[in-house]
This record gives sequence, structure tokens and C-alpha cells, in this order.
Amino acid sequence: MVAGIRADTLLAWRNLWRRRTRTAVTGSAIALSLALQFFSYGTADYSYEKMEQAAVRTAGGAVLVHARGYWKAQTAEYTMESVSSVVASLGALDHVENTIQKVVVTGLLSAPRGNRGTQIIGVNPEQEKPLNDWSRFISAGTFLSSPLVGEGRNARPPIVVGTSIANDLKLKLGSKLKVTCTSPSGEVSNALFRLGGILDTGSKALDESAAYVRLKDAQEMFGFGDRITQIGVLVDDPRHRHQVRAAIRRTLADRLDSKSDNPLEVLVWDEAIPEMKTLIELDRKNGEAVGYLVFLVVAFGIANTMLMSVLERVREFGLLSALGLGPARIARLVILESVALGAIFIALGVGLGLLIHWSVSTWGLDFSESMGGGLEMSGVILEDMVFYSKLVWSRWLTAASAIFVLIIISASYPAWKATRQDPATAMRDFG
Repeated sequence: MVAGIRADTLLAWRNLWRRRTRTAVTGSAIALSLALQFFSYGTADYSYEKMEQAAVRTAGGAVLVHARGYWKAQTAEYTMESVSSVVASLGALDHVENTIQKVVVTGLLSAPRGNRGTQIIGVNPEQEKPLNDWSRFISAGTFLSSPLVGEGRNARPPIVVGTSIANDLKLKLGSKLKVTCTSPSGEVSNALFRLGGILDTGSKALDESAAYVRLKDAQEMFGFGDRITQIGVLVDDPRHRHQVRAAIRRTLADRLDSKSDNPLEVLVWDEAIPEMKTLIELDRKNGEAVGYLVFLVVAFGIANTMLMSVLERVREFGLLSALGLGPARIARLVILESVALGAIFIALGVGLGLLIHWSVSTWGLDFSESMGGGLEMSGVILEDMVFYSKLVWSRWLTAASAIFVLIIISASYPAWKATRQDPATAMRDFG
């Protein structure tokens, strides 16, 4: 049995290279289609990871804790009280790396040269750094590093804006800015700040999306007291976010009850920005569908090649039948040819795919100019438009296995056709 398989394998190998050009063309289609699919997977998986990271930054954390109704309304009416105990509870949970407290209000920036509506975000600079290290984008001044800007009676708390806002309002470092917003009590609050820093992220959408002040200044000057609007939770691995959400819900069960005073809500970023999650999943499924469609076309090409090979060797198969080879063994010969074809060129496709992956991972694909330095999708802003490749072995192995199975299936009909030859007819008509 083993000797028979070894002999059939050797014969199949020799038959495969009878028509070297045809084998090379068919095999190249396998290798190139697989390598291009791997390239697609690598860049897509990197972009999905990049989009998820951007979504976490936009939402304020992988898991969000805030007053029930806040995320939908996004107004100062919904705030959290007595947050110190909540923060302590969250910090003690497994997989929680950090917690970030924020005050977020919609306000009006007023300067001598004009007005501008935007979000005003109160942050703790050091606490914010693991999520958004804004200091790397500072083109002038600092990111809230000093409690005051100016000297003496003219000193005011700092505010940081993007280049788009600074240019529109003709601002320079030290310029006065009045912020008008609604306090949690519903009253209009006015506060004076001085420009302490200007952000230049390279993305116009990001540079005009918000202005930043220190958390304590926002609480004091906007009438929040010790209240905040949101706690963002950073996790050690994005895959743990649902596990962390469940742990938070158990820990804060009494404060999540709708009957409690000021009930809280816990969301993962997927729930906070469902459009982005849907976009990622849709793009992933479309990419896989297109890839398998290409594989299907290649499979038909392989079937055609194998069938041509069978039709060219009708006399040969008739002779083998006359010598005592049964239909099963003849079919095995054809299948072994397709196995050899698939194994060789799938391996070549994997090698070519790894080479492309290494090249893209090393140098990247820069879309900054074509995308204007940034891209906004579903309210999420991608500030860096240089894309690399990410290797996810499970997807690569699934694709390689799928095309190998398709190759075997595509050889089934030619193998069956080879077994239907009558030895006498084949020897007489195709002699």
C-alpha cells in the first residue's frame, strides 16, 4: 500500500511537469492570488486595529462609566457624583490598566476676532497621556503643564486649542479666551482662560474638534464642583474589554440600579460608537468574500487545467487500465497531481505574502496627502494616515487551507472523468 502510494506520488510529480508552462501559469495564479489576499489581510487587520484604537481615544476609554443618559444626550445635565470610591473600585479590577476622569461640555469660545463653538474637555494631563499624549502634537506652548498663564492679576488658567481654531480666531500664545457653556444646574457659565498651547496634529478635523483645559479648572469654573461627566477605563488587552465591563457591572451593581440616585451606565466602545464597529465588521466580511471569490475563480482555472491534462492523456489512462490499474488508483493519480500543485504554489504564495508583509511593515503605506492628513469615520478621527501590515496567523492559515481544499475539490471532476475511460475505446480512438 505504502509502496503504491509512493509510486503514484512519483508518477503524479512527473506528470505535473510534462507541461511546465501550463503548470507554471496555473501555479502562479494560485501563488499570486494567495499573496494578494495575505496583503489584503495584513493591511486590513492593521487598519482595523488602528480604527479600534482611534475609537477608544474618541470614546475616552475601552470601557466607559457615566451617568445614565449622558452618552445619548452629551450634555452637562448628566454628571457623576462621589466618584472617588468608583475610581478606587475600578482600579482594583483585573485587566484594568488605568482610569481617566473627564469633564466634557459643549461651549462657545470667544476672542476679540470672533467666536467658535466646540467641545471643551477638562482633563488631567498626566492621567490623559496613556490614552492621548497630546504633548507630542504641541506646536507652540505646552499641554496644560502650568496651572496659570500670565503673571500677577492677569494670570488665567490655560486652555489648549488646535491650529484650525487658533487660525480662525487669530490667536497667539497668551491670548485671552472666554468660554461660555451650560453648567450642570442649567445656568450659563462664563470663564476666562489664556491660550497656553496650540495643537498641530496634521488633521484638520482633529485640530478643530475640541479645546482642552485642566480638569480642576473645568470643575471649578463651569460649576461642576467635584462632579465629572465620564470615567474612561483602559484595559491591558482590547479583547478583555467585555470581561472588564462585566466585572464593573458586578462591582457597581447598586449604582447601576435605575432606582438608585443618579444611576450609572457602563458601555464598551463598541456600544458607544456602534457605527464604527459595524463598519469594521462589514469591511472585514466584504474583504473575505472578495478573497474567496478570487479563490473560486482560481479553482475553476485549476479544474480546467486538470481536465485538459486528463483529456490529453486518454490513451495513457486506457493503457494503465488495461495493465490492471483500477479506477480508484487512476483517480488518486489525478488527485495527487493537484495536491502537489497546491502544496508547491501555496507554499510559494505564503513566502511571497510574508515578503510583502515584511516590506509594508517596514516602510508602510502613506496616505497622508491623499487623505488630507486625517480621516473621519462615524465620528472617529484617524490622525495618522500611514498604514502598515499586521500578521494574524489564524486568518492566513484559514485562507491557505481554504484554497488547498478548493484545489482538491476542483480536481474531483477531472479525476472522475479519468476513471470513466474504457480501455479498448481509449486505445483504439486515441492511439
